[in-house]
Amino acid sequence: MRRNHDAKAFEKIGADDWIAITPEGKSQTRIERAAEIKAARTSSVTMGAMKVRVFGDTAAITGTDDRTTLADGKASSNH
Repeated sequence: MRRNHDAKAFEKIGADDWIAITPEGKSQTRIERAAEIKAARTSSVTMGAMKVRVFGDTAAITGTDDRTTLADGKASSNH
């Protein structure tokens, strides 16, 4: 998705209550992530190992990603 900056695909497969924690420790909603994808600030993402835990009809996925972003002409990397 990120490679193609396909925000529509992300919005389609992401649950309405999808939440991620950013490298800065802030929560990010599906809508906020889609806006980030649309802005094309992310130039690359490498996903780390993911772990899925199921609790009844709820699943929690934990894992990491390494991403490179470009903002105001400056590249930045986060884990």
